[in-house]
Amino acid sequence: MSTLDDVIFGKNKLDKIVNISIKNDNVHIFREVNGKILQTVLPYKHWVLSNIFSNGCRQLKGGQHYKFIKEYSKISQFEAIRENVYKYGLYTVHNYAEAFMIRNGYTYYKNMKTSDVSLLSFDIETNGLSPHNQDSTVYLITNAFRSNGNTIKNTFNVDEYQTPQDMIRDWCNWIMEMNPSILTGYNIVSFDIPYLQGMMQKVGESLVLGRDFSEVEIEEKAREKRKDGSQSYSYNRVNVFGREVVDMFFVALDYDIGRKYESYRLKSIVQQEGLEKEGRQHYDASTIKDNWHIPEEKAKIIQYAEEDADDPIKLFDLMIPAKFYLTPHIPKPFQIMTESASGSQLNAFMVRAYLQEDSSVAKADAPDEFEGAISFGNPGIYRDVFKVDVASLYPSIMLNYDISPKAKDYNNVFLMTLDYFTKERLSNKKKAKETGDRYFKDLEQAQKVIINSAYGFMGAKGLNYNYPKGAADTTRYGREIITKAVDWAEDKGFKISNCDTDSISFTTGKELSEQDRLDLLKELNSLYPSTIRFEDDGYYKCLLVLKAKNYVMFDGEKMKLKGSSIKDQKKEQALSEMLNLMLKDIIDNNGLNLVDIYERYIKEALRPSDIKRWSQKKTITKAILNCGTDDKVRKNEKDVYDAIAGKPVQEGDKVYVYPAVLNKQVEIKTFKNGNIKEKVILETGLRSIDDWKQDHCVEKLVKRVVDTTEILANVIDTSIFIDYSIKKNHPLLEEL
Repeated sequence: MSTLDDVIFGKNKLDKIVNISIKNDNVHIFREVNGKILQTVLPYKHWVLSNIFSNGCRQLKGGQHYKFIKEYSKISQFEAIRENVYKYGLYTVHNYAEAFMIRNGYTYYKNMKTSDVSLLSFDIETNGLSPHNQDSTVYLITNAFRSNGNTIKNTFNVDEYQTPQDMIRDWCNWIMEMNPSILTGYNIVSFDIPYLQGMMQKVGESLVLGRDFSEVEIEEKAREKRKDGSQSYSYNRVNVFGREVVDMFFVALDYDIGRKYESYRLKSIVQQEGLEKEGRQHYDASTIKDNWHIPEEKAKIIQYAEEDADDPIKLFDLMIPAKFYLTPHIPKPFQIMTESASGSQLNAFMVRAYLQEDSSVAKADAPDEFEGAISFGNPGIYRDVFKVDVASLYPSIMLNYDISPKAKDYNNVFLMTLDYFTKERLSNKKKAKETGDRYFKDLEQAQKVIINSAYGFMGAKGLNYNYPKGAADTTRYGREIITKAVDWAEDKGFKISNCDTDSISFTTGKELSEQDRLDLLKELNSLYPSTIRFEDDGYYKCLLVLKAKNYVMFDGEKMKLKGSSIKDQKKEQALSEMLNLMLKDIIDNNGLNLVDIYERYIKEALRPSDIKRWSQKKTITKAILNCGTDDKVRKNEKDVYDAIAGKPVQEGDKVYVYPAVLNKQVEIKTFKNGNIKEKVILETGLRSIDDWKQDHCVEKLVKRVVDTTEILANVIDTSIFIDYSIKKNHPLLEEL
């Protein structure tokens, strides 16, 4: 059986690996030691697992489903098998470097910090979006290379070369000289590298960036980088021999867990994170083509582009640590770590634990539906509220109740891993607090990813060591734990305001001192085993519950909003502002000023001076971009598509649109008695705020104000608000 160290880091202890590449049936292992690149070449055997013996197979230890392995010394022999893996129920790992790492126990970045790896950030400026037009060109390639604590900047300017291809060749040669282990930038996988490759293909050449002077490979297969259940981005993986290609766009998608970013454009994120260089040069990229030949404008463009090469490194330092410090444990190349989901990462970890020891590998269980967590809210206004939650509820349950896929995971790797990272995380959290050293905070955050992935991993489909029954058992114990806490509070006469998965909030009917809260926690925790611990998660002067998972906490100084109804990132700025004022008025003044607040925003809706305050933020998705060619289009997507028609947008962009009057007709009807009645018919849709010409639909803005008040319907009497959107109240609206 593997030692704990072999399980956690892989059995091969070679450290400071920065790249593993497979070529010509050999594995090339690159290490970066004190700024120098060292290379080891080993023979590589491709492998495939089966549950049926065939010629050339060898039986693995243990009795799991994939109990036979067949290895191939030549890729040509393996390729034919790989094409039929699913057809014949076989198992292999399609990325060769990852397959090698899983089979042999290698990982990247052992004994390294993020600053120990050399990286080169680059950005290009072009005269269009496609390199295949006759007049396509690259004006600039700006670079920032960092190694051993030093940064070198270099700008390649097409004016200094006879052709753009000459410039690109020179840039490639400079990269060979600098020899970075990581190539990074923003949107380089979907734009910069394909554009440069396209420019070289126009003269019958390719982009040469490999450490062995090989060409860049852009895979034909389209992949999906998933943001969430409704949002994903198509891309073609870029492979560079000996180097990792890390697109900070992908990293930013994963980093934005709370969806706080207004836009996924580089400059927007840098600004939002407070990383923008003071006085940096801004420039409208759409005008570069027209202004390139104006000397004073060209100087601005060059400065703008040079700072564009710096910004990805700022994001790298901010966002990459959690992924970087996971990589010494997970047998995947770093590039794939930035592109893949946590479930596949943990699965690779589990498969390695067995296959590196020549043991058989389990087969994924079929997914199964099961009941989730408890979540409820008792609408109302509560004072002096104590919120308690269980620290790492699901991991704690799995450890305490010994929940793991034991039939498949007979060496108990899953729980051993969970226990190790739980303890390590607590240790590093303590060190971070004591020392203030960000390194320990980064380690703790990486370890948190593994811990929090454990429950989702068990319930996921298609993963070798999943365990749907274990996921169901975990939520069942979770419900029992929380139900017991609710019963305890109610038996003591406390009022429960809300409950959500791992926490309950209640009021005793009086103000609680710090000692009171400690005493209550001690009493509550006495009901549970020592591994299940409720902790103080805040004491609030007021808690306003609107419905389950939607509430407002006020600690005496600031409000904290929870839930999609009141914290909707797409809600119009004016309406979010109105809702916040109303919530604060309910908390501070029992809602005495609600009608005044409401009518103030009704008035603004009638005559908005800034349409952006009344616009909704929409994310550009594949479905929206495909509206022009897709016959099965939903109206909401088509409205956004029409609003952005002709604008330079791409998947993932955020745009602001407002309800507009597209067409207005007056229908006149004459009655027999001579009376004439006019009926106004409005055709409405969406328009970009850039196109606003006082053509907003007042009726829809007013309706949005009215509808927003309904969010409060469970805690106040919303009949205090006159519904100005209905016809009988239009005279009152005119008076207002």
